[in-house]
Amino acid sequence: MSDILQRPKGRHSAEEDPVTETKEKKSLFGRKDDSATEAKKERKPLFGKGDDAAEPEPFVPPVQEPVKEPEPVQTKASINLAGSTPQEGPAPEPEQSDFPDQPPEQKKGLFGRKEEDRKGTWGDRGYSATDEEAHRDRTYRIPSFVGQTVTMFMVQMKLYSKMKWTYFMLFMAVLIPIISFAVPDIFDSMAAQMGSSTEYIGTLLAMMPIFLGFFTAVLSGPSIGREFKERTAYMNVSLPVSRASFYLGKYLAGLLLSIGIFMFAYGMAVITAMTHYDFIFADLITESLATMIVAIFVYSATAFCIGAFKRKPSSMAPFILMTFLLPALFIIVALRYEAWGLMLLPCFLPDVSLAAMGTPMVGSVSGFVSMVMGFSAVDAGEVWTMVGIGVVWGLVFLILGLVKTMRREM
Repeated sequence: MSDILQRPKGRHSAEEDPVTETKEKKSLFGRKDDSATEAKKERKPLFGKGDDAAEPEPFVPPVQEPVKEPEPVQTKASINLAGSTPQEGPAPEPEQSDFPDQPPEQKKGLFGRKEEDRKGTWGDRGYSATDEEAHRDRTYRIPSFVGQTVTMFMVQMKLYSKMKWTYFMLFMAVLIPIISFAVPDIFDSMAAQMGSSTEYIGTLLAMMPIFLGFFTAVLSGPSIGREFKERTAYMNVSLPVSRASFYLGKYLAGLLLSIGIFMFAYGMAVITAMTHYDFIFADLITESLATMIVAIFVYSATAFCIGAFKRKPSSMAPFILMTFLLPALFIIVALRYEAWGLMLLPCFLPDVSLAAMGTPMVGSVSGFVSMVMGFSAVDAGEVWTMVGIGVVWGLVFLILGLVKTMRREM
């Protein structure tokens, strides 16, 4: 037997058995004891850096140095818009930009943010002008009463130029010579029966009373009522126009247009009469035309006043009143009570204007009564008295319409 005895295998320390140094100790229930191995392992922080890695320093952005702007160039002349020659004066401040319609560039501060310009202005652009060029020495005033009336007159005339009735009236006046040339036999025989050229002219204008009442009612009757119905009168209230100018401007437009149309009709009748007669009586024609102008004033003022009192525009009411109702009423009262003074009222002015030229037949209520009864219901000798009464009649109705327009609720 060998002298060397071998020890039985068993537990021994780690120093005696170096193999056991690498083995991991097992704790109770067979779990590994990591206490020995963790001590030997190198502790690594987050992101794989070792213990010697320093903590990150806070980020400090670099400070940008302010950009120096170029010094402005001093000029000795300013811009003069009135001429090309520069004017001597103090040097203006330099322009901030070559494009005056764009705001100046804002400066960039820390972290690239733009600094707001809190001055409230873009600065001087180098513009200079005199008081006369800049209109600093000009005073603006509200137009006068006459200026306001003329403005409303022109506006109403533009409205009349778009109405079909205006051209229809002119066409009716042109029909007088057209019909006389189209049917010469009838007019030649009528001219042979007439004693004078004025009587022939009056016969050509025999339907003038009916046309006078109709045309003045169409032009002047609905003028004020249409303004309030279409709400255009409320727009004129905000303008520097008084109600009196508004009222008179519209009335004068209808009055002058009616006078122009009937003067044109008189001219067409005179031209037609000159083809059959060698001379005419200008004094009788002038008297008849003056009476007709007063009749136009009376009829248009009455129609305008009625339109101011009505809420809705109406042209039939003044036409029926002045052409048929009042003449028939006055004739009946005059025949019944022999009150012939009623025949001097202005509703008979168109009949008197034609009777002054010796017209045998007039297209009106009084003309029909005269034809039936065999005598004239109107007296042509009182023409100037009727003219005076007509002027007063027209002014009274015109003032009544103005008062109503001034007090009308807007």
